Amino acid sequence: MPASANVSTESSSTAPLNQRPSYWILSPAADMTLIIGSPVIILLGFLTAKQMWSATMIASFIMVWQVGHHLPGMMRAYGDPALFRRFRVRFLVAPILLMLTCAFAFLNQLDASIISIAMIWGWWHYLMQAYGFVRIYDSKVRCFSPVTRWLDWGMCLIWFAAAIILNDNTLYNFVNNFYTAGLPVPATETFDSLRSITWALLAGITAAFLLNLVISYIRGSRPSPVKIALMIATFGSFWYSTATITNIVVAYAFFELFHDVQYLTIVWAFNRNRVKKDSTLKGFTKFVFQPRVIFILLYVGLIAAYGSLKVGAQYVTQIQWHSLLMAFFLTSTLLHYYFDGFIWKLRESETQSSLDIAANDSARTRWTLPKGLRHGLLWSLFVIPFCTLIVLQAIDRTEQTGDIVQDTQRRLPHIRRLADGIPGSILARFNHGLAQEALGNPEAAIKEYQAAQDISPDYEPVKKRLEQLQLSGSK
Repeated sequence: MPASANVSTESSSTAPLNQRPSYWILSPAADMTLIIGSPVIILLGFLTAKQMWSATMIASFIMVWQVGHHLPGMMRAYGDPALFRRFRVRFLVAPILLMLTCAFAFLNQLDASIISIAMIWGWWHYLMQAYGFVRIYDSKVRCFSPVTRWLDWGMCLIWFAAAIILNDNTLYNFVNNFYTAGLPVPATETFDSLRSITWALLAGITAAFLLNLVISYIRGSRPSPVKIALMIATFGSFWYSTATITNIVVAYAFFELFHDVQYLTIVWAFNRNRVKKDSTLKGFTKFVFQPRVIFILLYVGLIAAYGSLKVGAQYVTQIQWHSLLMAFFLTSTLLHYYFDGFIWKLRESETQSSLDIAANDSARTRWTLPKGLRHGLLWSLFVIPFCTLIVLQAIDRTEQTGDIVQDTQRRLPHIRRLADGIPGSILARFNHGLAQEALGNPEAAIKEYQAAQDISPDYEPVKKRLEQLQLSGSK
């Protein structure tokens, strides 16, 4: 629920002021298990699954929930008549626009552009969901200090950014995706400066947050202790996924499951409360969100069924149909990010009521752009980068000759710059070694493979390339 991050509010609290506030969204046990402590459960599940399942089976399992958790947002968008009337144009136009965009990119093999943008949207989506949960817990205890609110946002922003920038394998994947889409690789000095700035901001914002926390407790305006536990769990699990896991797919899967469990939990809580409090509610929402185990299983089953479509799409081998299916699922992902930007806002009285949170007029934004202009500017952040990357990727494709040696020689300066600028990335070193090997430089390739092996001795692709080169050299 990334849009929950916008916490300005307009209506009065749904609970009496003299009533002791609840710290929890569901209950202590449910929140600690599903919202805060789920990374521990997921990690134990991963370790167990690795003993029984192949990496492919684990990836397919994650894929089901990664795609499946888009469904609750779609159910809200198209199953809530009042919400649909309010945002009719967005709900009707955005799917068509995004599907056409994704289909164009995939069918013309220019998908690196849209995938790169989706990576940034996904990172922002994770960040804002974390911020939304943080503000929900503070709203539960009526902590509305503007300073606290801004520092919460700053903490989410810098810790999610630092997890990418200060961990070389993840940084390499981000930068390499944009390079594949046509952007140049920054100079080594740029990477060094970026790291220094990130460390300074991380230390400064964290220190300011902790100082404000102490001052708030002294003054009696105490932030939620559950919020602190959540921030530690969220930042820690995201950092763990980017810092300690070499396989980017596994790293993504670990945090994605945490994100999905949180999201599905709060959507259930939101809709369950909505059904309980709104006697006029009818139709699918009222039917599904009932307080019985069978309806919880139905909710989970619908999500799993939608996510399973992505697994089935892997068996479609006809190129054009496969490309269209990939475009469909990326459209689903982008719509999930987009819709969540406005359908769950905490400023809405219905959201406050459904989550049993207090409201505070001091959190309202006093000045803002007209809605149409603001929305148009936000869409420009998608349209302009996409058009730019499409053009750059198309230009890059025209420069390819189809000859491996010539194309590798042309890309070698950029590949080397990535390896020099992100020296702690095993993938940067490995790909530099592959490039040197393709150009007939086995000594340089072995040097890069050995550097990669120093980073991660158990990385199988590196071990295989080294063994093959050493075997060839001994003949």
